[in-house]
Amino acid sequence: MDISLPSWLLAMPSWAWLLVAVTFASLAGVFAHHLLRFIVRRLEHMRRTTMLRLVMRRVQPSVAILVGVFVFAALIPATGYPAPAQIGLARGAVVVGTLAFGLAAYRLTQLGFDIYARRHDGVDLSEDVHVRRRQTRLNLLRRLATVTVAVATIALVFMSLPALRTLGVSLFASAGVAGIAIGLAARPAISNLLAGIQIAFTEPIRIGDQVVLEGEWGTVEDITSTYVVVNVWDQRRLILPLSYFLEKPFQNWTRENPQILGTSMFYVDYSVPVEEMRTQLQTVLRGTKLWDGRACALQVTDCKENTVEIRALMSARNAGSAFDLRCYVREKMIEWLRSEYPHALPRTRFAVDRKLLEVPGLGNGMAAPGTA
Repeated sequence: MDISLPSWLLAMPSWAWLLVAVTFASLAGVFAHHLLRFIVRRLEHMRRTTMLRLVMRRVQPSVAILVGVFVFAALIPATGYPAPAQIGLARGAVVVGTLAFGLAAYRLTQLGFDIYARRHDGVDLSEDVHVRRRQTRLNLLRRLATVTVAVATIALVFMSLPALRTLGVSLFASAGVAGIAIGLAARPAISNLLAGIQIAFTEPIRIGDQVVLEGEWGTVEDITSTYVVVNVWDQRRLILPLSYFLEKPFQNWTRENPQILGTSMFYVDYSVPVEEMRTQLQTVLRGTKLWDGRACALQVTDCKENTVEIRALMSARNAGSAFDLRCYVREKMIEWLRSEYPHALPRTRFAVDRKLLEVPGLGNGMAAPGTA
């Protein structure tokens, strides 16, 4: 039984058939989108389907695009275009499908990182070293995965287009001096990318670490694929390349543990009662929550010409608390010395030899040299 199409349908121009193909592809994509949305809503009422629901929600746009691409590719022969034009339309469909695959890969990759990061929401980064370690690796690997997916998608798109593939091969083959120049120009970016991978696994710094670098004290706020943002104590932002942390020395106060020791120096008179001062330091530390109770010591560390150098050693749970505790101890100890032992504050001594005062003419109103 032969089925013949109406004459008006056979007489339709090629552009009309192309419009029909695009319309059917769009309708198929919209239908697939709504179908997946319906399935996701049904899965919300079922147990143990959380992961499947999250995956389907992330790939929903990509699946809709792929369904539309397949429908359009199936309708290309019906357009009646010449073979070269049909090949061009097919390659365009392949490009769109590749981009849809890349979008799905990107969204699924981000889903995996989001699920991993959600386990540690609400945890104080300054107190948990292991969480800061995972957070640093997570951020760096997330950016690395994003770059990898983007590069792979673009490479597949170029591979599907012979014109761009030939152009790329010819450019790489005839690069010459230009290739060397491009390589030299990209060297800092490549070195920072490799430095980011090394930092993610060797961990000289982590997000939340308190560091001292370039004469500034601050907290590592963010680690990107090329640079590190340090939040300085006065709310400035210090931006440094990743390679800096592998090439130059710096201080990391919280690499293994946020707990830290702090010191307060006192310069007092030789008559100071050291034992009473040591007892008072213990009393001051017990009266503040800044002290974590791990260390308390007071020692005479040096004897100078006019003063005695005394160092008060104390411990705190982190660098910020240590700084506040050092200031607090100075204030309370100075206040105690002024009220209880004012003679122990720094003084300048001098002695007058009586023989120097017994000089001729002193009784006639003449003063000895060096006296008033």
